[in-house]
Amino acid sequence: MASTEYRYKCIKCGKDNKFKDPFYDDDGPYFHCSSCKERNLIKNTKDDSLGLYYKCPHCGGRSRVIDEFCLFRTMSSICSEKRPERAIIQKLSTVNKKRIWLVSDEKFELPRSQNQKELIRCMSKMISYFDDILISIKNPLKQRKLANEEKLLLTVSSFEKEFRDHQIKNREKQYKHELPIYDAFFEYFKNDEIGIISKSDIKVFLRDYAEDRAQFAKNGPTISSNTKNKYISYVSCFFKWLEEDKDISLDVNPALGIKRESFPDPDPFFLYPDEFKAFIEYTNIFNRKNARLKAQAYFLLLCHAGARTQCGRNLKVEDVNFKAGTVKLCSKGTTVRHVKMTSVLKQKLGEYLEYKNLKYGDYVFSDFPKNIFYEIKKTLSEEADKLNIESRLEAKNRVKQFSPHKFRHSFATWSYFINGFNLVNVQADLGHSSSFITDIYTHASNDELTRQIKEYGNPFEMKLELR
Repeated sequence: MASTEYRYKCIKCGKDNKFKDPFYDDDGPYFHCSSCKERNLIKNTKDDSLGLYYKCPHCGGRSRVIDEFCLFRTMSSICSEKRPERAIIQKLSTVNKKRIWLVSDEKFELPRSQNQKELIRCMSKMISYFDDILISIKNPLKQRKLANEEKLLLTVSSFEKEFRDHQIKNREKQYKHELPIYDAFFEYFKNDEIGIISKSDIKVFLRDYAEDRAQFAKNGPTISSNTKNKYISYVSCFFKWLEEDKDISLDVNPALGIKRESFPDPDPFFLYPDEFKAFIEYTNIFNRKNARLKAQAYFLLLCHAGARTQCGRNLKVEDVNFKAGTVKLCSKGTTVRHVKMTSVLKQKLGEYLEYKNLKYGDYVFSDFPKNIFYEIKKTLSEEADKLNIESRLEAKNRVKQFSPHKFRHSFATWSYFINGFNLVNVQADLGHSSSFITDIYTHASNDELTRQIKEYGNPFEMKLELR
């Protein structure tokens, strides 16, 4: 495999040129005429490089493995950089009558000298490696196996953009709430290969992330079990996407094996009609009309239509049918339900849409008005401090249990009571697939709820003083 002396006639001026080592590019070997400088491709000339090249770290050009020095021409000069000790190898091959470049996944040792035995030793390993690849390309079964193995060697960061685009496209409104954990996840695992991430790695990440988030938690330096379980689901979603959308066969989804934290079933809780009246009328203290109308319309949507907070974020202008008096709610998956609006909900949604001047296709709410929600909770807690000790403890405990989702529990319980304890109707309004789930929402009525409904009548028709 020693260098051969070539004699070649220039196609432009006809001058005979003598040279030992031609230059190489994607078109093949070539030389420049010593007289007219014309670039001449060399055809029908034996190439003893076996099509093995490496990328020169100095000039970035392709250089033959067989050459001790890089012969890649840059502008008007030759690179002449000495061959490195190790490099990623490229091989020019023919597959299905097409010339393609095969690239190795690992660095190979390059010849340390021009000794023929040394050249044969190093280049035979490379040829054997690329022969296996060519066999796998011609054999579809082996090709799929190799393709999956190659994908498992890719880093997490190589899938980041595609996954984020997928989430934005399919979970546009929810994704911004999941954004912090995905930012942390991709930063934590950005250089890790997909195939080596284990359950213990995910557990360490989730533990560290929960500790960081706890510093900013509203209810002190703790993260609830429910929130931690959501973190597991978010991470699991990434690996599930790899399997379903990217066709990567994982031995096991590392996030699925993590044991989720269990938490005791909360005491049955719903708002009494007078409690909801007091709560929503506190929105009158906010002077900004936009914030006040948004909070009133959103809270009424949750309590008078049984919507989830996610339903509110997904609600569009065309989903509110004032003529039919219904609102279209969509949250989990593709489940859609149409719920009849109460008169006060219809009025407040109309006022808010008119004030915002929203158009067809616009989202009604950008997000849940949590600042106003927690501000009212704080005010109610402060008022509870003024009561006697027995009443104070009960009142503060009820305020503490109150969350946006309890509006939905209140809707279910009130509907269950005024509809003659018909569970099927409530199930349809809540959009549940099973009546067993609905039964969790419809808390058994008690004497206080019976008394208030007798005093105020239908809680959905209770007069509310809202400005």
